[in-house]
Formats: sequence, structure tokens, C-alpha cells
Amino acid sequence: MTAASIQRKYDLIFDRLDIDGNGVLEFADCLRMGQAVIRAGHVREDSGEADALFTAYREAWQRLVEAADADGDGVITREEFKAAMSETLGRREQVVAGCRAVLDAEFRAIDADDDGFVPSADFQCYLEALGSTPAEARATCESLDANGDGRISREEFHDGWTQYLLSDDLTAVGSQFLGHLT
Repeated sequence: MTAASIQRKYDLIFDRLDIDGNGVLEFADCLRMGQAVIRAGHVREDSGEADALFTAYREAWQRLVEAADADGDGVITREEFKAAMSETLGRREQVVAGCRAVLDAEFRAIDADDDGFVPSADFQCYLEALGSTPAEARATCESLDANGDGRISREEFHDGWTQYLLSDDLTAVGSQFLGHLT
């Protein structure tokens, strides 16, 4: 990836993760993100899906702190985040494996009937919970729905996130997962 394109992705990811907008990532941001995803999926906070999501977020937070919190202060600055993300760039399998539990838990939280598909309208709510505008969410849904059936499959979901995290083509479908970068 070009330095400029990957930096745009890292900045957007950081901005979406920094739920309270205070300029650093902290565990409270993970909790708020989890609550937003649960609300978008219409999942009860005392459900197994919610528990699995929060467990995956806690574990992902621990991995992120270990990889990124260079000064050990318990929060992650934009610079620390970008440095850690850049460090993993050449390890594609590690990136995908590290995100898999969170992605699986998020999909379970938004797949209301557990059939492996999320209706486009529900998927748009999920994307809006991650910070996309309604127009961005609609456009992402339309591009991710490869077969045009009005639903996002688990495979389309994982493929989209994998492209977002790893693709060097900013016009690729998955590269638009969190909004247009071009």
C-alpha cells in the first residue's frame, strides 16, 4: 500500500474507534463501541451474543495495548496506533486472525435470526453504529452485497473487512467499508 492510502485507512479506523473523540483509544471506547453494535443488532445486553461481543472486544483491546501502547500509560494515541498497524502490515494472516473473533462476535450480534445473513437495512444500522453516515452505510451495503440479494452474508462481511484491512486498492469494495477513502 502506498503510505498515503494506508495512513488514510489507519486514521479512519482510529477515528471510528475513538468513540468519545478525546484523541486517544481507551478501553471505555471498546465498551461504547460494543454497546452501539448491540443496539444496532437489537441484542439484549444480558444475552450470549452480547457476552461474546464484549469478551472479543476485551481480548482485542489487550492485544492492541500489547502491540501499541508504547509508553505503557493504558491509552493508545493516534501515533501509537498507526505505528502498531504499520508493524503488522506485512503479516496478513496475523491481521486477519487477530480480528476474526471480533468480526465473528459482531456478525453474531447483528444476525438476529442466526441464519448467516443480515438484511441490508440491519447491516446499515451496524455501519452507522460504527460511525458511517446513512449515505455511506447504504453505499457500502450495496457494494458488499455481491449477489444483490438484499442481505450481507457472513462471507461477504468477512471478505469486506479483510479487504478493508489488507487491500492496497482504495477503490476495492471492502476498502470502502467505513466510507469512501478516494
